[in-house]
This record gives sequence, structure tokens and C-alpha cells, in this order.
Amino acid sequence: MAANMGFPADGEDDQGWKLYLTSLIMILSAGLCVVARVLTRVRIFELKADDYAIIASLAFSIFLSVAIQLAVVHGYGKHVRDLSTPELRTCLMFFWLAQTPYKVVVCLNKTSVMLLYMRIFIGKRFRHLCFAALTIVIGSGAATVFSTIFQCIPLERSWNKTVEGKCIDSAAFWVANAVINVSTDVIVLALPIHEVAKLQLKLRDKIMLHSVFLLGGFVTVTSILRITAVANSVHNLQDQTWGFIRRGVWTLIEANLGIICACLIVLRHPLARLCSKVFGTTKTGTSEGYRYGYSGGGATLGTTGSSKRDLRRASTRQHARLEDKYDCEDAHESFDERRRRVGTEDMWAGGDSFKMTAVAWCGAAETARKSDERYILPASATEEDFSQISIKSSGRGAGWAFDKE
Repeated sequence: MAANMGFPADGEDDQGWKLYLTSLIMILSAGLCVVARVLTRVRIFELKADDYAIIASLAFSIFLSVAIQLAVVHGYGKHVRDLSTPELRTCLMFFWLAQTPYKVVVCLNKTSVMLLYMRIFIGKRFRHLCFAALTIVIGSGAATVFSTIFQCIPLERSWNKTVEGKCIDSAAFWVANAVINVSTDVIVLALPIHEVAKLQLKLRDKIMLHSVFLLGGFVTVTSILRITAVANSVHNLQDQTWGFIRRGVWTLIEANLGIICACLIVLRHPLARLCSKVFGTTKTGTSEGYRYGYSGGGATLGTTGSSKRDLRRASTRQHARLEDKYDCEDAHESFDERRRRVGTEDMWAGGDSFKMTAVAWCGAAETARKSDERYILPASATEEDFSQISIKSSGRGAGWAFDKE
């Protein structure tokens, strides 16, 4: 006998197919995006915390989809009057089971995005804001998960109202949770706006970058639509299996669209190659040792030096996050040794600058720094307080590529 997918049969109304097909389409789409993300990240470097968070989110989303589909198989989507008592209790039990993974998925999606933010933008103030936002998201997520599981005592009363016990006001709880969800969406969306605004980019690149980080706006829109569906559904609690379909559809879309959008941020670079007309393209340097890292006040950004710059001006800039990678076989000469050999006028003002110069010349800069910004931010991105530094690849002795001004 074929499984019931929620299509009308025997003259009975049934909306279950809307949930069944939505769950199937959305979980497949989210799964493909996560697989693409994982393959991309593994090819470039190892997986990080934000990747593991989104993988866990997909696992809970699969649990959510399976629970919804099992609810549909047992009659969810029909009118209560068309269901037997065992069918009603069984489908409501699966509906109860689906509520918890949904809330976990939403929490993990936002956590993954904020962990990614913290890998791109390293400013102390921004990191403190991210930690505060993470506390709010994880704390509210844990509270809603606990409240969902224990909305009725004993638990069986959640799907079998004939059991003696107590329940919270489900209608008020569902609406409050939806409002909190939208609020945290807005917080996550707003976090990178100031950091992106600090980057020196062409208007087109800046708009494109804002668009990438604001992909989560689609999730916020679905969250708002879900609020309206939830508000409408609480007026028809007596026919829950029929009246909750629309909100269930938006629940599935919201959860899985959050996974998709979180992955698209990381997949911007490969997608740009496939859809250059949509995402636009930026030129990136291909010569060995032409990419640098700058830090301070915001992001750690990959930039490509291509033109001659004022090295005296550059000597006042702070260069960081490369010094602990200074292990190239061709760059063992210390700063003091180099100064004694060639004279002070050929040296930069600080040892950090010397280290970065040596690493860049020996070709280690590109491989030593495994930051996500190279695959998310345009290669031309720099912070407004920093200017690009040029390298001229013409031969200089002892592995020095900088021209003396």
C-alpha cells in the first residue's frame, strides 16, 4: 500500500500534500547547499565551527522534515472530524516532535552566521557585539526548546488532551516565539553593516557585498509571514490538523531557507564564477606572494598589491596576523641582521613589517593565511584606515622585492 502523501482521496479534504512536498523540496535544496559548502571548504582548508553548526542544523532539519512527513502520513492535513482518535493522536504526536527541531535549526542557523562573521571581521568591538548577540540567540533558543518540550506536563498531554495535566498557553507562546525570532533575525542582519561600510570598495562591490550579507533578509521576510500564519492559526485550535497547514509550510521554508542563505554567503566566490553577470567579478592577483593581511579596527582582509605605493607612508601602518606564520626556509635572516647588513635606510620601521615582507616574498602569504575573507570579500577590499602595499617582482638580492623610494 502506497504511503499517504496528503493528497485528497475518497472525497475527503486533505492539505497534507502541501507540507509533504514543501518539506521534501526544501530539505533537498538545503542539503545540496550544505554539501557544496562542505566540499568547497574542505578543498580550500579544514572545516571550522561555523561549518559544523550548519551541518548540525541540516541534521535537525532532516529530523523536522521526517516528523512533518510522518504527521502527514497519519492524517495531518485533514479535518479533525475525518480522523479516527488513534490517527488524531498519532499525527499530533509527530507535530509535537517537529516543533523542537525547528527551534534548534533556527538557532543554529543564526549561530553559524555569527561565527562566520567573527572569522571575517576581527575587531575587538565587533567581536564583543557578536558575543552579546550569540548570548541572546543561544539563550532564547535554549529557553524556547525547553518550553516546547515541556509545554504540557505530563508530555503526553501535548498530543492527547484526555490525559490529566497542565499546559502553557500555546497560542501566546507560539506568537511570542515568532516575534523573538524576527527580532534576533534583525540583530544578525545588522551586525556586519558597519564593518562592510568601513571597507574601501567601489560602489558596485560594496552593494554586492551588502547584498551577500543581507541574504538573511529573505529569512526575516519568511519569519514575518510565518507570524501572520501563526496568528491566524491560533483562532482555529479546534481543527488544528487542518488550520495549521499554512503555518507549517512557512515553518519549513524559514528553517531551510536559513540554511541555504548561510551557505550562500560562503559560496559567493564559486557562484560568482558560475553567475558572473549576477554577482559581478573583481580582479584578483595571481602572482605569487601578492596578497596581504591587514588588521585593526575591523576586518582581516585579503588584498592584492598591483601598483607602486609610498613605502614610507606604508611604514606607519600596522601589519599583523602574519608574524606567527614566519617560518619560510628562505626568510630566516632576522630583522637586526638585515639592518646591520644593508643599512637602516633600506629597512622598514618595525620588525613586524620585515617579517611580513619576507613571508610575502617567499610566497607564503597566500598559503599561510586561511581566512574566509578571500572567498567572501572582494579581493580589492581594504579597511578605510589602511592602504595597499605594492610589490614589484623584479629581482632584488636576498629575496627582497620592495623598491627603494
